[in-house]
Amino acid sequence: MPITRAIVGTTIGSTAALVPLVVYISPYLARLMENSLLEVNPGILEAAEAMGASTWQVIRYFLLPETLGSIVLALTTGTIGLLGASAMAGYVGGGGVGDLALTYGYQRMNTPLMIFTVVVLVIFCADPAACRKCSFKKIKTAPLK
Repeated sequence: MPITRAIVGTTIGSTAALVPLVVYISPYLARLMENSLLEVNPGILEAAEAMGASTWQVIRYFLLPETLGSIVLALTTGTIGLLGASAMAGYVGGGGVGDLALTYGYQRMNTPLMIFTVVVLVIFCADPAACRKCSFKKIKTAPLK
């Protein structure tokens, strides 16, 4: 709480909820990205360096195209995790979809709104998973330029 107050000036509301959400998701995404980059065959990087590619050229033309599918999977996994965390942040006063479901659905006994909000959350979580499978197949089967 003192760190959030020092950074954004308050400990209440959606602005204050951003700090813990960033702290929550940053190491998770960093680890997912690291795993994606470690999947690259070292022979590819050695071949790129043997051809005289600079560090930035190795990253741009060899490393990123090789890991793009895995990075897409990692980002959608992180997005789903962040969506769940933001729903919990809404429960404790951080705003967002969780706050809508709690305040207007559960506390006011508005069951249709609560069910609708839960369905929206499920669609938000299911759609990125479906999109990542589709994009992963397209990226893996696309020829390198």
